[in-house]
Amino acid sequence: MTNQEIANLKVQLMHANVPLCEWGTNGCKTITDLAKEIDAGECAIENRHGKLYRYTRVMLLDIVYHNTTTDEKFHLIQKEQVASRGETERVYRSSVSEKLKQGEVPDKDAIKRAIHEELGITWDGFYIEKLEPYFTLTKAKSYLGIATIATIYPYSVLLSDEQFNPSGYTETQDGITTNF
Repeated sequence: MTNQEIANLKVQLMHANVPLCEWGTNGCKTITDLAKEIDAGECAIENRHGKLYRYTRVMLLDIVYHNTTTDEKFHLIQKEQVASRGETERVYRSSVSEKLKQGEVPDKDAIKRAIHEELGITWDGFYIEKLEPYFTLTKAKSYLGIATIATIYPYSVLLSDEQFNPSGYTETQDGITTNF
């Protein structure tokens, strides 16, 4: 996004009374972060009757390991996210949450990319179960003042013995470290 496009986005946010003075603090993202998401095709902003909505598509992966020796099942969850500025956010949702880019289809290739990016596991086959997609409407903490409408594509993924790491996984991207 050009500087002019970011300035236009800021004006659009101000006209919708978005509390920009709170952005970039206490876990909130910045206008630059939103511009990057829009540029990457990860979301779109729409004004409906003076209120802004952020539209996004998200693939949620419930990653499971079944130890057949002990018959124990382990569900991988995000323990926390630590920002480079030291803020820690506890996360208790699905194993892996990945925004889909515009035109990207939630399929095996997208699952492969997400698992590799988030966990560092190279694709050598997973058992994948596709679950029923659904929609959510939330007031995201990341972007105060903008409601998020998300299409959620849930999947269950079973790891093999070779893919499972009992010590957990760590991923660092864009100044945020996620511990699983």
